Amino acid sequence: MGNKGGGWFSTVKKVFKNYTKNLPKKKARQALCALKGFIRLQALVRGNNVRKHVQAGAHARRLQLVHDEFQNKLEKERRIKPEGKKERTLAYALAYQGVEPAATYKYLGLPPESYRALEWVFPTWARTRALDTGEAVNVLKVAIVTADMIMTVSQNCVREEV
Repeated sequence: MGNKGGGWFSTVKKVFKNYTKNLPKKKARQALCALKGFIRLQALVRGNNVRKHVQAGAHARRLQLVHDEFQNKLEKERRIKPEGKKERTLAYALAYQGVEPAATYKYLGLPPESYRALEWVFPTWARTRALDTGEAVNVLKVAIVTADMIMTVSQNCVREEV
């Protein structure tokens, strides 16, 4: 593992051992106290370094926890978005698709009793403010109101996006 006595401490001891032989006792004690002070200072610096290292590890763990929470929140939002996307697609379909002239309403293959839904969903007085002007009728809106009377619905009325 290494040669015996090859460390820095043994080197300092050897130097002081030879140096203190020729010194009076008082100077030798001062030199020893200086050595002790140096060792304490070194231990203090090492302790601070270790403490900083431990604090950095704790800080890294806290950052990791914050990162994990943020990732969980993002994943949760990603799971919610497709549902909202379906709702937006349906709202778009209801607003802009399936708008036909009123004359074609009776050719959709619906039973004659469902025609009265035309007046209920899109009465004449509301046509002036509505998106579909004039004699146009939004067939999808009529289909929702009279869903129990509808036999078929176009495959393109709502497209699911995931």
